[in-house]
Amino acid sequence: MATETKESALTAEAAADAILALQKVIAAISASDPDSFFRSADTLQQVGDKLNELSTGIGDRAKILFMGGADGGRWEGEGAAACARIVGQFNAFLMEVLAAVRQWPEPVRGCGEALQRTWYEVDAVLAKHSGTAATPEASDPGGETTS
Repeated sequence: MATETKESALTAEAAADAILALQKVIAAISASDPDSFFRSADTLQQVGDKLNELSTGIGDRAKILFMGGADGGRWEGEGAAACARIVGQFNAFLMEVLAAVRQWPEPVRGCGEALQRTWYEVDAVLAKHSGTAATPEASDPGGETTS
């Protein structure tokens, strides 16, 4: 009989610990902001757009400088060749950075979407079991609830 009481106490203690841990997770999810992920993804997209503009501008100016503009004049000689190499290397670097930055917005946006789904799922479970919601938005803005 004493063994059963001890096991029951351990089970109750484990359940209480699990509930406390779950409450901490719910609080962390509730405090998180999916919009920050969406804003970050938008910012990364804008950074990519600016890098692309910069690279295009450098390429256009380099063509005019080293190939000649509408007036036919161009910069030639050893200094021009050295500068052309530096400009070419810098532009290649910008293109590598641009390629990397272009890969980031969608995964970051996906984190925000996953956090939103988690909010709705937690809200649905809490509403089902206690009639309360954990997050500022108790239901899906699209009108659907997750169960």
